[in-house]
Amino acid sequence: MRIDRTLMKSVTLDSLEDFQDHQEAWEGLRLECGAPIFASYDLVHLWLDNFKSMVKPHIVLIEDRGELVGVAPMFTSHSRVMGLPLNFIGMVGNMNTLFGYSLYSVFAKQDNPETVREMLSCVKIAKWNVLIMSKMEMNYSTSRFLEGLGKKGSNLSSSMMATDRSYVFPPEGNITSGFGKNTRSRLQVLRNKLEREGRMDFRKVESVEDAERAMNYFLSQHDQHWKHGGSQLSTPLNRRLLVELGKMAVRTGKGEISELLIDGEVAGQMLCFLEGDVCLGFRVGMADKFRDFSPGKLTIIMNMEENRKRGIKVMDFLHGNEEYKVHMTNLQHPLGSAMVYKGTWRVMSSLQSLPPMKFLENRLNFHDRIVGSFYEHKAGIGL
Repeated sequence: MRIDRTLMKSVTLDSLEDFQDHQEAWEGLRLECGAPIFASYDLVHLWLDNFKSMVKPHIVLIEDRGELVGVAPMFTSHSRVMGLPLNFIGMVGNMNTLFGYSLYSVFAKQDNPETVREMLSCVKIAKWNVLIMSKMEMNYSTSRFLEGLGKKGSNLSSSMMATDRSYVFPPEGNITSGFGKNTRSRLQVLRNKLEREGRMDFRKVESVEDAERAMNYFLSQHDQHWKHGGSQLSTPLNRRLLVELGKMAVRTGKGEISELLIDGEVAGQMLCFLEGDVCLGFRVGMADKFRDFSPGKLTIIMNMEENRKRGIKVMDFLHGNEEYKVHMTNLQHPLGSAMVYKGTWRVMSSLQSLPPMKFLENRLNFHDRIVGSFYEHKAGIGL
């Protein structure tokens, strides 16, 4: 497809009220481009609406002769650090202190480089001095976008160390045949025991009201794991977003909530999103009472079995090196990232000993986000 940039029109949406008119074209283009569901209209709007007191939309749309051909779903936030203005720009759903998503991308019709360059131009002229993009799905358009951020003298730091982990289902037979041997054997023993004793059941949440109940139960169990603090899900807005995500998944059919019951009680839960023949495992939880049975992992297995029956071929566990992901996946691919400073922050970025830069490292964990280690913690152990 050839595009004349002189006929292009760029539109930057900076308020939620501007969104509605673009929903149909946005989703049509996203599906055509194969962009991740976390860049979908619904999830982008939900995140921005949930955190509207803290962030502002900065959605770049590129049109050619009235047709939407490119989308960069971004946001801005403004604050001061050590008296210096910090004007931040990043991908919607991707901010350290706010609960968010796991795969991000920009997307352009037929990966046209002219469209990507136009999106880059719009981002570069915006008012910001720190840009962070991490856990980016490396499709062609996103790759060119990240490369373009480093041109024209910008101070670019980038990394490909973060990875996305997936499990490709065996077409038939034991769904766990691709797991690590020890993990597979242990889970089979636990499952056999529960089934033999008639103690286990599995169900899918059917209603929005039940989805709200399920997500609130997830949070109550999460609080038990993190009773000494330190979790993103300890703040009201972050908790609200998880509940709303669960409700949206069930209401729209774009996702599902699975539950494993032991002795009639919810022991394990999984919130997934669905896209084509891929199931994206967004959150897995368990009740401490049943920890010895690894109910989170058993929930994953039974979810896989049910999904394989209806044509799903892959479970994408998304970003992270939690223990259960390492031993229950057989495929991984790198995720891209970029960190760019401008103005005063560009000068200080080479002087990490300065108080403002220490503040960014210690409080915002920018470096950890770039190398993908922020989520490498013990929360997944025992699922």
